[in-house]
Amino acid sequence: MRDAADVIADGGVLDPRGAPYRIPLEPEPSLGPNRTTPEITDDVPLPSDNGPRLYSMTELDEITSNEAAGHLVNGLLPAGGVTLFVGKARSGKTTVVAGITAAIVTGHSFAGRTVKQKGVAVHVYTDRARVAEPKRLLRAALRGTNADPADTERVFWWRGANGRPPPSLLDGTHREELRKELDRVKASLVVVDSLRRSAPDWQENEADSTRLVMSALTDLTSGATRAVVAIHHAGHEQKRPRGSSDLDAAVESTIIVQPHKKARNLLILEAGHHGCADERFLIAVSREGEEDNMALQFSPVAAAPSDDACGDGNNLRIRAAIIAAGRTEEVRSVDALRKRVRAELGTLSNDPFDEVKGEMEEAGELSKVDRVFRIRMPVTTDGSDDA
Repeated sequence: MRDAADVIADGGVLDPRGAPYRIPLEPEPSLGPNRTTPEITDDVPLPSDNGPRLYSMTELDEITSNEAAGHLVNGLLPAGGVTLFVGKARSGKTTVVAGITAAIVTGHSFAGRTVKQKGVAVHVYTDRARVAEPKRLLRAALRGTNADPADTERVFWWRGANGRPPPSLLDGTHREELRKELDRVKASLVVVDSLRRSAPDWQENEADSTRLVMSALTDLTSGATRAVVAIHHAGHEQKRPRGSSDLDAAVESTIIVQPHKKARNLLILEAGHHGCADERFLIAVSREGEEDNMALQFSPVAAAPSDDACGDGNNLRIRAAIIAAGRTEEVRSVDALRKRVRAELGTLSNDPFDEVKGEMEEAGELSKVDRVFRIRMPVTTDGSDDA
């Protein structure tokens, strides 16, 4: 039987199913309706279903469209990929992830961003002492959505035997057990908090060790259907994850979480790669009720897609500073407001203060009441520390 190389050498090519057909060496005289279709022969067997093969453009379009699962949370959390939530200690990372989890298991929006569909979430926590705080925040976020009691049963917690911390995610046997459980409950979201504790044998400054960790996280995505969120600390620059640059390069998106200095319930989120933000947006975290019965709600304040992916984000930072000044101080003049902003942010190379102030006044977010600038936004400033 002739192989593919013989066919090609004789002027033939393989069709999308792997079988050869002859292409005339001379151009055909007519391209009209009577043109004959090249004869397909069976000289070369079709490849197995599981092996590599050639695909036509139509077949490839169909395959790639089926693989494109979009986002679990619109424009924020891609399905089938790994997203890093990065920030300094107590910057609000776990609070934001709790809000996203509550949105996914209830089908509610998160800070104005729609959820693709209700799903099941699995949280992987490796430090027994740290489980209480994430659970408290998640319960508060669920209360904020007025969740049905049945929705709370869509959240699972992965623990070791008798409540002990589970083995490292780099342990292939352990990871396979976790994958089976994720498949069993049809999980659409996996939260790893924190990445460092989930892989204690990870050498985070070494590229090879980091690639193994990222391979382990990708292994949990189950193709294009499941999103994996990993919570990690920021490096010294605060714009990048701590450790090897391979970590940031291997994920679908990195989201930097920064609290405002004065209004700690006002969070700046920057989504992008390699310290460059594709989008920056503000969310307000509102707390209602006493500690044991607290409810968290997440509201959009502003979004600023960056024309330059590595832009400085000054518009959003000035907006945050104006909001904080208007909520925490009595500011009676534009000059005083400008001084408050500059005192917080320092001298900016590109200072769009007047532009931002004008946009906020036009939108009704900033106005003078009894000769004092006031903010009309759902932002609280109780000074609470966020996990």
